[in-house]
Amino acid sequence: MDKTEAGRIIIALHGVGDTKKGEVAKGLAEGLGIPNASMDTLLVDGNDYQRLLTDDGKLEIVEVNWSDILKPDKGWWSILKQAGLIITSMLSLAEQRWQMRFRAKLNVFRLLRFCLEALTPGAVFFSLSTVLGMVVKKPGFVVGLLLLVIAFFAWFTYKATAYSKNYRWGWVWLAPLTAYLASVWTNKYTGQLQELSMEIREYGQVITSGLAFAVFLGYLYLYVRKKDKDCIATEFSFTYLPFLAFNSAATMIAFLSLRALKEFGDENMLLAWDKAAKNFLRFDLAKAELMTTIIYSIIGIIPLIYTVLYMKKSGYSGGIKEAGLINKKGRLLQQALALLLRVSPLLLLFLTGYLTYLVITWNKDVSHIEPIWHIYEISILRTIPFFSWFVGPLAIVTGVVGDILFYIQPDENARHGTREKCLYRLKCAMEYAHSKPGAEKTVVAHSWGTVVAVDYLCKYPTPVRLVTLGSPLEALCYQFLGMEVMNPALLSGWLNAYRYGDYIAGPLAPSSKAINELIGDGGHMDYWKDKTMGEAILPDE
Repeated sequence: MDKTEAGRIIIALHGVGDTKKGEVAKGLAEGLGIPNASMDTLLVDGNDYQRLLTDDGKLEIVEVNWSDILKPDKGWWSILKQAGLIITSMLSLAEQRWQMRFRAKLNVFRLLRFCLEALTPGAVFFSLSTVLGMVVKKPGFVVGLLLLVIAFFAWFTYKATAYSKNYRWGWVWLAPLTAYLASVWTNKYTGQLQELSMEIREYGQVITSGLAFAVFLGYLYLYVRKKDKDCIATEFSFTYLPFLAFNSAATMIAFLSLRALKEFGDENMLLAWDKAAKNFLRFDLAKAELMTTIIYSIIGIIPLIYTVLYMKKSGYSGGIKEAGLINKKGRLLQQALALLLRVSPLLLLFLTGYLTYLVITWNKDVSHIEPIWHIYEISILRTIPFFSWFVGPLAIVTGVVGDILFYIQPDENARHGTREKCLYRLKCAMEYAHSKPGAEKTVVAHSWGTVVAVDYLCKYPTPVRLVTLGSPLEALCYQFLGMEVMNPALLSGWLNAYRYGDYIAGPLAPSSKAINELIGDGGHMDYWKDKTMGEAILPDE
C-alpha cells in the first residue's frame, strides 16, 4: 500500500544545536522517499513551524525547531558568554545534587560556589586595576582606564545577576575598585590598596582551594560508597570544570596584566611589584602552578586523543547480526567519557591535596622562587587544550553540551533555562495535530529531541506512536546524569533506532517499552535522510 494513502501527521523534533528551519522536514521527506511535497509556514499560538505537505494532502510533517531559543552567534563575545552560561549551569546542578546527596545544613559546595561566582571576579578585576595603575604613568590616562574597568565590571555584574544571584555581590566589589580609583586620583593610599589586592588574591586562593578539597573528598566518599559511579563522577565534573575554568581565567588575566606591566611599565616598578607580591604568597607558587598545569593539560588532552581514535576507527565489516545490538564504535567515545569522568576526580583530588600540602609546609622563603611573570608564562599553557572545544569542529560538541545543561537546569526561573520553552513549543504542535481527528499521529525525534519528546509525553500522555533516532536516554542521560528512562502512557508503539558508530545513542533497557533496532553503520547525524528508516517511520499496513 502506498504510504501516503492514509492520513498521517508526523511531528518531527530535532536535537540540540544550530539547525535551520525546514532542514529536518526536508531531510525526513527525502528519507521517506516523498518527491512531491510543498513547504509552508504554520502559525500556532505565536509559534511558527515549517510544515511539509504531500500533493494529495494525506501526509503532513510538522517540524518543531527550537534552535532559536538560545542560539549563540559566531563572535568571540558570544563564545565567552556561552562558556559562562555552561559554567553557571554546572555550578547550579552541582549545588542541587550536593544537597540531594548529603542533605546537610552546611552546604560546603554552596560556599565554594559563592567563592567562585562572587569573590573570584571581583578579586581578579581588583588585581587588574592595580596593575593598570602601575603600567600607565599619566594620572589622567590612568583614571580613564580605571573608569572603564569599573564600568565594565558594573555592566558584567548587572548582566550576570540574571543567571546567578551570587553575582549580586559584585556591587560590593565596586567599593574597593572605586577606592583604588580615588587613591590614584589623589595619590594617597595607593600602595596600601595594592598590597590589599595581593593579600585578597592569595588568601582567596587558599580558601577556595580548601573548600574545593573538602568538596572533592565528599565526592570521593560517595564514589566509594555508591553504585552509580558514572553519575557521581558526572556530578563531580560539575564541580571541578567550573573550578578549573575560574582558575584558568584568573591565571589568564594575571598573565596579561603582568605582560602589560613588563612591556609598558617601568622595570623597577615591575621588580617592586614582584617583590611585594611574593611577600603575600601563602604557598610555593612555582610548584603549585607547575603541578596545576600538568594536571589540567592531562584532563584537556584525554578527550582529544579519544576523538582522534574514534575518527580513525573503521565501521564493522559484518552484518547487523554479527554486530549485535551494541553500537561498538560509538561506545568507544562513551567509554572515553566514563574514563575521563573517573580519572579526573582522582587527578584533581591529588592536585588539591598537593596544594594543601604546599600551604601547610610553606616557610615563607621566597628567595628561590623565580619572577612571578615567568611562572605565569608557563602556567598559561594549561588553557591551550581547552581552546579547541570553543573554536573549530569540537565547538559543536560544546554547543550541544551547553544546550543539554540549559535544558536540565534545576532553576526554572533562570533566564538561560530552556526546558519549559521547549515543552511549550512541542505542546502547541501537538495541539495542532489533535485538531485533525482521525489522522494517524507519529512523533519522530532525534538526539536530545527524544528526551524532550519523552519528557512531554510523560507530562501529557498522548495516544501517538513514538520513533526515537540516536537517543541518549540510556547511554547518556541514565548512565551519566542519573535520569531514569521513563515510559510514557498511552503510546501505540515505541521504536528506538540507532547506528553502529553513534557516540551519543544506544539501546534502551528492557524495562522500557521501546523496541531497539540497530540500523547499520554511521554516526550520530543525518538520521533524517536514512532511507532504511522509511518503513520504520511509516510502516505498511
